This record gives sequence, C-alpha cells and structure tokens, in this order.
Amino acid sequence: MTKPRILTILIYAFTTSTLAFIYRDLYDLLVLLAPTIILVFIYARRGLHWIIIGVLIGLLGLFINAIAFSNTGETVFRLFTIEVKTGAVHAFLVVSIRLFIIAFAGALLALTYSPIEIYRSLIYELKTPVIIAFPVAYALRILPVVKRDYSEIVFQRKQRGLKTNLLNPLDLASVVTLLMVVNYERAKWSGISAELRGLRRIKPEFQYKPRIVDYILLTLLVLLVVYTIAF
Repeated sequence: MTKPRILTILIYAFTTSTLAFIYRDLYDLLVLLAPTIILVFIYARRGLHWIIIGVLIGLLGLFINAIAFSNTGETVFRLFTIEVKTGAVHAFLVVSIRLFIIAFAGALLALTYSPIEIYRSLIYELKTPVIIAFPVAYALRILPVVKRDYSEIVFQRKQRGLKTNLLNPLDLASVVTLLMVVNYERAKWSGISAELRGLRRIKPEFQYKPRIVDYILLTLLVLLVVYTIAF
C-alpha cells in the first residue's frame, strides 16, 4: 500500500493535535479521532500495542485529576466513598480522547516509517538541517536498542537475585542510570562516526512531491478545519 509523504503526515499530526485542543465537544472530538484511528490501523499497526498500553496507563492519572478538579454536577456513580459526578466524567472523556488523538497522530509518523525513511525525508524533502534531522532519526532508531538493553539489565538483576519489578524508586533509579550511561556512550560514538563519514557536508533540499494519498489526506484536513469553523 502506498504510504503518504512524511511532510503530509507531519501536517496531519500537527493539525489534528491542534484541533484536539480547540474542540471541546465530545462529538467533535470523536469526529476527529475516527479518521486518525483508521489511518493508524492502515499504516501503523506494527508496535501500536505499546502506544495503547502507555495511553491506558495515563488514563488512571487523568481520572484522578478529573475527580480532583472537575467533580461537579449530578452524581453518576460511587467509587468506594467518592461520588463521581457528571463534570468529572465529561472532563475525563474529553481529555482522554484528546490524549488518544495526539498519541495516534504521533504513532502514525513514528510507526509508519523507518528511521532511515524519516531521515531521508527530513533532509531531501523538507530541507531540514542535518543537526536536527540526524538526532530525530537516531532517537527513533535507538528505541529498540534501549528496549534490548533494558531486557538485558533486568535479566542480569534476576540472575543476581535482585528485584525486577522496579516498583522501588532505588531499583528504578539504578536501572535508569545504567541505561543513561550506556546510551550516552553509544550516542557519543555514533555522532563521531557520522561526523567522520561527512555528515555536515550533506546539503538539504526541498523536493515535496505529493501522491494521490497525500491529496486525500490534505483534503480530509481541510474538511476538518472547515468543520471547526462552521460548527
């Protein structure tokens, strides 16, 4: 299946994220979420479960925040001794849908394209300076490596009889410190290697050539913006 140009996805992600903060009605937010979900499941199914898990974990904090600051109106249900009212439910749903829109819009870019595709697009389509394009592509490329490092650290802790659930802040800090030290050294030598290969001699260009799918996405964005203005 033909993928959109990366610039098109960047415009889509930025626009939908902005509209998510403008929309305040649940129906409007669902209208904005629907095409984003469809696009994500078409282009970015690989690794999407991690995005969903992360968002679901964040929903707990959103629910607590809604009860703390927006718990007004009529009582909807009781949670132990706490009365959850209409204001809290509405605030929770609004912010949750916004979070899903932003997360899925970001996933559409990060999971649809490889780090090399993103790097080449930033340089040769968007005319992005190398000092910006390279760190972005490197950060995306290094995520699976960090995951592997984490698995190896947890395995070694298990072999030594240490905790592996990392609920204790001290245990978590020790693992995070190791990850930061290892990946700082890796990033330093990767940067040196890129410099030796002539990274700074690359000349960015602007060669955006939209395809049919790009025109479809851009038309969809225009319709969403018009919907915002009209309704």
